[in-house]
Amino acid sequence: MASIIAGLAGGLLATIVMTAVMMMLGDGGSPPTAALVEKFAGGEPNDHATPGMILHMVYAVVLVGFLGAGILA
Repeated sequence: MASIIAGLAGGLLATIVMTAVMMMLGDGGSPPTAALVEKFAGGEPNDHATPGMILHMVYAVVLVGFLGAGILA
């Protein structure tokens, strides 16, 4: 259990750092996951920037957390 928590903490840190870097280097548009939210909710991806960012943070933290804990390795 401790390795899963450590993996999730590492995933959160890595996601925050990588998201910050991509926001500085990117084009200032919505995150890629906003396009996924747009497919289900309709509208334009820029209309769903906040839900897209939340979805991005959740799946990245969980995925990197499980990879860090060795569950998906």
